[in-house]
Amino acid sequence: MVHVGVSHEGIPDYPLKKLDNGYVVPDASVAELRRYHGRQVRNSIETSVAAEDLGYDYAVHSEHHSSLLASVQPNPILTHTAIASRTEEIRLLQMANILPWHEPVRLAEQTAMLDHISDGRAEVGVGRGFGAFAADTLGQYWGGTAQDQVRNRRSFEEKFEILKRAWTEDFVSFQGEFHRIPTSYTEHENNQEFHYLMDDVSEYAPDDFMQVDGPTTTLRSLPVLPKPLQDPHPQLWKPGLSNLSVEWAASQGMNVCTHLFEFTDVRDLVSAYHDAAEEAGWPDHRPEYDGEPFRRGWDERRRRGLATILPVFNTEIADEDTIERWKLGKELSQSRRKASAGPRKIDEFEIDVDEYLASGDTPIYGDAEEIIDRIATFREVCGYEDLFVIVHFESYGTTHEEHLDQLRAFAEDVRPYFEERSTS
Repeated sequence: MVHVGVSHEGIPDYPLKKLDNGYVVPDASVAELRRYHGRQVRNSIETSVAAEDLGYDYAVHSEHHSSLLASVQPNPILTHTAIASRTEEIRLLQMANILPWHEPVRLAEQTAMLDHISDGRAEVGVGRGFGAFAADTLGQYWGGTAQDQVRNRRSFEEKFEILKRAWTEDFVSFQGEFHRIPTSYTEHENNQEFHYLMDDVSEYAPDDFMQVDGPTTTLRSLPVLPKPLQDPHPQLWKPGLSNLSVEWAASQGMNVCTHLFEFTDVRDLVSAYHDAAEEAGWPDHRPEYDGEPFRRGWDERRRRGLATILPVFNTEIADEDTIERWKLGKELSQSRRKASAGPRKIDEFEIDVDEYLASGDTPIYGDAEEIIDRIATFREVCGYEDLFVIVHFESYGTTHEEHLDQLRAFAEDVRPYFEERSTS
């Protein structure tokens, strides 16, 4: 079987220009950047609605903050809530909510609300984050700065535990390094709730909720409502770019989303994930499947395994002007990597998009037949049984309408090839 998602990174469709020093930058003022980013929010929603009409299975949105010349997408849950109100079937995956930047109880509430609004279509990715200045700004409150990776990881693991408890326990209490839920000094004098918990209708006693034998009544635990519609909670995902990351996710019963580098690199991650899941006893968040093996790479029936984001550009439906603007967008991305390479390496970094296209497996670039061939090779190299790819069409330098053209062309000219062979 074949699963196909569409990825949104929050890339605005502003025009580009190349400076005399070789850097590619937006051909727009800062005021105009604001308008392009505002339009991008609406465009990503429209693309997901169109994706459902074309038969895509997943809408995948990332979380990005506070970048002047890069993608910005600060709230994928809010975006998915808008998409949920206009769709019926496409599944909604945040890839990913950056846990060290979030208060976990609020995240649990918001994702549970999305699960109800979407009628059980929410899937929740969680990650640690890597953007330095965004992490240092948003993570400073929760122990999630990029400057202290040990603290970042501990914060992530603590929040991950609270998130799962908040989804599954009626009353939540947690005393950790970064969170006290509830705090010991939270006074709560409420005779109505006390007498409700004393009544036969309640399966809990007042002592489960509040400390009543002191000079004042204080909270002992916190009710977190609503709970998710999916039982016991939505499928959890994690970004995975290393064996350590995918092995941890597999041991927790989580799915993994990775980016396309070399095909052999993805193959190694698939093997590491599958081996770790087997060693851990095939954990699953659903009791009826816990301990049951799943297919290598991706199991369509279980919706379990590892998916890969594939940047795709179909040259068959693009004129020369579009192709040149798309290439200029790749030079903008190369400009960013060069600018952050550091003073010792910056002069060694060459911006050459043609060499970049010829040097590796990403992006998947060419006409429909070439795209089919590359994805078929990817599937064979990685050893996927069922296949789940998340295609990415957004690019700097190209327009929203051109992204929609790419979306349609993949659905009409590429996906049917793999569906026919899966059926046979």
